[in-house]
Amino acid sequence: MNAPPTALRRLTVGTGLLLLLSCGGLGEYMPLEPGSWWEYRTTVVETVGAIVLQDYEDQRYAEVTFTEVSGLHGELAWMTKVMDDVNSSYGYYVGVSGGEVTIFSDLDSPTGEIYLREPLEDGSTWTTHARQDPDVEVRGEIVSASEDLVMPLWTFDDCVHARLRSTRETNGQHPGPETVTWDFWYARGVGMVRTTLLVENASWMYRRLVTQEILNYSLE
Repeated sequence: MNAPPTALRRLTVGTGLLLLLSCGGLGEYMPLEPGSWWEYRTTVVETVGAIVLQDYEDQRYAEVTFTEVSGLHGELAWMTKVMDDVNSSYGYYVGVSGGEVTIFSDLDSPTGEIYLREPLEDGSTWTTHARQDPDVEVRGEIVSASEDLVMPLWTFDDCVHARLRSTRETNGQHPGPETVTWDFWYARGVGMVRTTLLVENASWMYRRLVTQEILNYSLE
């Protein structure tokens, strides 16, 4: 799959334009029409104490490729992602219903991980479980329901800033509690425009920060 060319421009997306693109409710912030795609610049910095293990930049691409109907969850959209750094792709189902944006590993998974939940109000919280490890509890929060986001190529007004936090025990060479903090910024009528993923393990001074910012997108 070849990602579309990057848009080498800066654009301010205001509330008036985005309202024309929106379809109401959480669907405003997570458009899931097949054929829609998003391209991102990703930076990865991984350290142990003062030692840098990785520090690089690449591009990633996401596309809604089709929808299916689940007996448990209604209509779900299949999201395919391509990661340039490892030349691989993966996918998952996304559902927007019941005031929630939920990620499912497969069509009939009994439960999914809630990425966003109404009400979209500052300080609103929820509890879910990690999609890849249901034993890990994840705490969700609306950090801000109206945050202006300025990035190198784009500026988006009134974004919803959501945060997911979890702690898990790790095994192997470096055991100890590992904390994961995942922040998402959703722009009305566009979708996910920025993410940061911070993984920390204090027992061996490990830190990994992945930042993803939108370069270009197209909505069908």
